[in-house]
Amino acid sequence: MSAFVLLLVAILVVSVCFPRLNPGMLALSATLMLAPQALHMSSSEAISGLFPTHLFLTLVGVTFFFTSLNSNCLLDALLQRIVLRFGKFPRAIPLVLFTVVALFTALGMGNIATIALIAPIAMRLADVLKFSKTLMSILVVGAANAASFSPLTLPGILVDSFIHKSPALSSKISPDLLNWTIFVSVFVVISIVTAIGFFLLGGFSWWKTHKKTNLLKLNSDLPQTSGELSEQQRKAARISLALLLLFLISCLLSMPFASASLPASMLWIPKRFSEIGTLGWIGVLILFLFRVSDFEDSIQKIPWSTILLVSGMSTYIELFNRLGLATELVGALKQNISIVWLTPIVSSAAALVSSFTSSVGVALPLFLPLVENLSRGLDSSVVSALLISVSLGSHLVDASPLSTLGALCMAQVTNKHEREHLYRSLLLWGFAMIPVSGLVGWIAFKILA
Repeated sequence: MSAFVLLLVAILVVSVCFPRLNPGMLALSATLMLAPQALHMSSSEAISGLFPTHLFLTLVGVTFFFTSLNSNCLLDALLQRIVLRFGKFPRAIPLVLFTVVALFTALGMGNIATIALIAPIAMRLADVLKFSKTLMSILVVGAANAASFSPLTLPGILVDSFIHKSPALSSKISPDLLNWTIFVSVFVVISIVTAIGFFLLGGFSWWKTHKKTNLLKLNSDLPQTSGELSEQQRKAARISLALLLLFLISCLLSMPFASASLPASMLWIPKRFSEIGTLGWIGVLILFLFRVSDFEDSIQKIPWSTILLVSGMSTYIELFNRLGLATELVGALKQNISIVWLTPIVSSAAALVSSFTSSVGVALPLFLPLVENLSRGLDSSVVSALLISVSLGSHLVDASPLSTLGALCMAQVTNKHEREHLYRSLLLWGFAMIPVSGLVGWIAFKILA
């Protein structure tokens, strides 16, 4: 186990020191070399079994859709309208963005879909507001993750179903009470951490500088679009709104209380259209059919390096899981760690895993069973602290460029030097959140235990 962990650390260190070396490429190469021998199969079998095909297609579909959507400058037109609305009060824009992102997430869109929708506009808005894209990424990702355990979102549903299906957990505490406790705790803690990070990393100086700034006078910084939307832009906007409405309805129909009342012949609707990646590909096709986007321009602007980064790292982590190294970790924790340090260590470990992979796709499915195994013989208060800590730890670090949300923000930056700077900044922020997650886990234990 130590060899695989050390190799992962080496990949991350090399990628920080040499930004031109894509860590996803390094991780994919390491998997190709190690997997056949470790899993006793051919290279093609190992890659087909380990490569995150669903995540890859989701990232390509979402980014392809938004590059297609902006080929007629629709996103720039929407940005101009935001600036015109709040131009006289620019200091209100970060709060407005935080509120909108958190609301969209909590209402069922989820953190990934919300960031995919907001990031293209938010990263352009960062240039107009004259603060770094690092601050903007921390702001929008923090808002999405703060509301990510709403009962209507995928993480909230995942935790809810896991607690209800686990006798070891549901017998210790009321599942409904625990779900709301997790949601409120995550929202409060991540909102506070995001605000602190925003102001410490340059937001406070920007706040003071723009006390009396009127963005409407910064004509050179505004997107060069007319006040009225063109016919192509109106078509693209209608298509986007229709897809968004379809997505929200599908998410609601996916809820247990709604899906139970649907006839069996209609169940395919929420299953298909509640997938943001599926909607992305459908949206691309519709945009091209209505001739409101340029295919060649759109496909060239897909951030392939970012997609390779996330997919390559996820492939290596899947190898890590297939070898049963997580099971070894559980055994080591039970034997060598006292209860006082159990919660912060589990929280930090969840943060570490989530910093370079998907929170919902990898971190939660990996650590929720771990909590279930650890819960045997523990008080309900300790179990609650463990679940809250895992939820927080897995989402506090999601601004990392190796995680899905951080990767979606990076995907909007086309300038090479800006992208390299953003990568390093978000990677440092993500790793800084690992000890913060441990501290939060310790506080949760002290409060609840």
